[in-house]
Amino acid sequence: MQMANMGVEEALSKAGGNRKELFQVIRHYQDSGDSLKLKAALFLIENMADKYYLTGNVIDEYYTFIDSVYQIKQPEYDIPTIYGAFRSKAKYLKEKPQVNLDVQTLSADYLIQNIEEAFAVWGRPWNKHLTFDEFCEWVLPYRVGTEIPESWRKLYRERFEPLLQSDTIQTARQACEIINNELIKLPIHIALDGVLPISLRPKTLLNMKFGVCGDYAELALYAMRAVGIPVAIESVSHWGRGNGGHVFNVVCDNDRTYGMIFREQNKIRMSIWYVSAMKCQKCIERLLANKKVRWL
Repeated sequence: MQMANMGVEEALSKAGGNRKELFQVIRHYQDSGDSLKLKAALFLIENMADKYYLTGNVIDEYYTFIDSVYQIKQPEYDIPTIYGAFRSKAKYLKEKPQVNLDVQTLSADYLIQNIEEAFAVWGRPWNKHLTFDEFCEWVLPYRVGTEIPESWRKLYRERFEPLLQSDTIQTARQACEIINNELIKLPIHIALDGVLPISLRPKTLLNMKFGVCGDYAELALYAMRAVGIPVAIESVSHWGRGNGGHVFNVVCDNDRTYGMIFREQNKIRMSIWYVSAMKCQKCIERLLANKKVRWL
């Protein structure tokens, strides 16, 4: 099979024994005659070469630890002490995590399921303004960071789609605000730093009681992309007037304005600011030019 896309060829060259799984995805959509889904499959494979996740004892132990902690419901959490408890335990776990490349591990069934479920929510009022290329960037990706891959779309869609049944919801902004109103019912306790340089699994995030701002941004991304709301993650690596940075969500509204969704320490709310592309041209150009923004 000859691939004209150099990005796809690069990914396949790195796939090793998993090439057969990626070829199976391509053949599946070639045989079906669905040219758009074939293009979507090639888009995912093309962008897969540098995506990875970590596994190993320390990762397993952390999920066992944090999943159990997230079962505890209380008004406040001593986050530094909780994280410190795991760090003390992790000192004795000497084995380094294993790096797993997506191109070498993801199955055809997993990728096909993601494509089918993403297409199932395309064409809704809140994403009908998206071109195919924008759909691939804003809705289609199967991952948001370095999380261990798992099927998440159905889980999140069943949780949040019933909120969007009204015919009055016609824009991405309206749909986004409704999902936000549901998300703010969850505990929001912002940690200043995390424990491991990983993204949490989608199932873990649904039970989150506290986390870094990136955890909450990824939770919102799963919830909104699962129902087809075009949302990405942006970041400020360092504030101009102080230490630290921030991670937040951006929604692409039907009128081509971009809403920036922030979460603030100890405030049980999410704030949405909408800016026009004309007034914030540099910000929007950066957002649109950097394809990786959609994947992070």
